Amino acid sequence: MWTDAIKNIFIPFTPAGKAITTSAVNVAISMADQAAAHLTIRALSVERVVPYSVVPQFAGALATKVNSEEKAAIEKVTSHLDGMLKTAGFPHDVAIAQQPHDELVEMAGRQGRIHDLSVIDSPSDYMTLQQSIFEELVFQTGRPVLVVPPGASAFSARRIVIAWDGTSRAVRALSDAMPFLTGAEHVELTTVVNEKKLTGAAPGADMARQLARHGITVEVVSIEMTENAGMALMDRAELVGADLIVAGAFAHSRWRHLVLGGVTTSLLREGAIPVLMSH
Repeated sequence: MWTDAIKNIFIPFTPAGKAITTSAVNVAISMADQAAAHLTIRALSVERVVPYSVVPQFAGALATKVNSEEKAAIEKVTSHLDGMLKTAGFPHDVAIAQQPHDELVEMAGRQGRIHDLSVIDSPSDYMTLQQSIFEELVFQTGRPVLVVPPGASAFSARRIVIAWDGTSRAVRALSDAMPFLTGAEHVELTTVVNEKKLTGAAPGADMARQLARHGITVEVVSIEMTENAGMALMDRAELVGADLIVAGAFAHSRWRHLVLGGVTTSLLREGAIPVLMSH
């Protein structure tokens, strides 16, 4: 059961306005409640750094003022969140991380490596701090990441759809999801046909037999690609009432910039169901 396997959860989040929590924080709290897990929460703020040798001195003073004001606003949020978690009796560590962009990403990676699971809000767009942190956590930590869409408030893994293409990424995601699969009521291994040629891929039926030896009953399903493979998977998940999607994350490098695969992008940007991702 996943409640025995997940005991340390890392949640990097960017506070928005006066809201104390985000969807990722709410879902992580729900997980901690079910698993008696420890929550490590970091409220993120990008520190503005202005080199004095490049611009007039007043610009540096302005950056310092903006940093201080933003930190003060976030301190109110984290203070309320800390109090709420103490009252509820959750073991936790809540703190502000105000650093330059790249240092925040590195910090998230370090934390992600030592926690059982990272829980983050779906990145809203490219070229954002949340997108950079997602990439660091998924591709550089060797740990699974739960990506939470807007509006989610509680965690459940009763009905799970596994995005299956038989590749090493899908295998890694399935392996990381094993604690969740063992306690699920319904598990489906879903392949989108006509999406790409899968030379050497492990057949879904063979994997289902392997999972059966772990006591996991799996339904193997093939679906046609509609608008794109990611949308087809989400449509299938909604059709069967899934509350969790498991998927291997894909990316390739172009001009030294990380470019996510089409399925990964669709699940991140347009999904309405939490996605457990690994690489």
